[in-house]
Amino acid sequence: MTAGGEAGPATVTVVIVNYRSGDHLRRCLRSLEGERLSLRVRVVDNGSRDGSLEGVEEGGPMAVEVIRNPENRGFAVAVNQALKSVDTPWVMLLNPDCEVIGDALGRLVAALETHLGAGMIGPRLENPDGSLQHACRRHLPDPVGVWRRLAGGVPLPDEPPGPWPVEAISGACMMIRRRALEEVGGLDESFFMHWEDLDWCKRFGDAGWRVLYLPAARVLHYKGVSSRSRPLRVLWYKHAGIFRFYRKHYGAPRYWLPAAPILLAVFGLFVTRAARLLVRRRNG
Repeated sequence: MTAGGEAGPATVTVVIVNYRSGDHLRRCLRSLEGERLSLRVRVVDNGSRDGSLEGVEEGGPMAVEVIRNPENRGFAVAVNQALKSVDTPWVMLLNPDCEVIGDALGRLVAALETHLGAGMIGPRLENPDGSLQHACRRHLPDPVGVWRRLAGGVPLPDEPPGPWPVEAISGACMMIRRRALEEVGGLDESFFMHWEDLDWCKRFGDAGWRVLYLPAARVLHYKGVSSRSRPLRVLWYKHAGIFRFYRKHYGAPRYWLPAAPILLAVFGLFVTRAARLLVRRRNG
């Protein structure tokens, strides 16, 4: 029996990477229980010891496959573990601190079925107060584009009701066409966490697949639940990721001049934020 209420072949494989997400994982799974699509749910646990897996494998309305890693192997590695042997036409990445609202999954699949040139699509991610999380629809941070946007030249448009193309969506929730995934490949495991989703979006675009955003599909995202237990390490991954991203995609000499001040600013932000964290930790 697959999630979604009826026996038969699954339509969507839902991949959830768990790391110390507490009760949020169970709330995430409960939000999938009323889904009309037939789901196969795979939870990859990266060595959690907080009890977040309790009850997940004990039956209930959904069958959940749990893959246990003895230690935290990083988000990209865990996702790629779950992507092995996927045979459903659609794959969904979903963070454990997300809760699906209404028929969001069905809306995302329907949009991909209509737009055959799209390889992935993301929903509107909302904070608990209903406000928009802007990372769910964004530009890629190419060095020239960053300066153009700082000058006010490339604003994001207001949200239309239907799906529309964007450069990147958030890895907190993305629906992916399996055929496109087979062409592009899995996440780049050199990114331990953060920036692997932007890298994926760029690779999909470079391969000719469009990236779409659908504001009519809504997902609640509590944001950063798994990161709270190790803020300094997560801060490092966030800032180090842009250096890796730039080296991989914008390493050509023509990007050096516009990229240099951006990377210097990123390094300065890391030093400042890390110092604040250390001071707060020392002061208790």
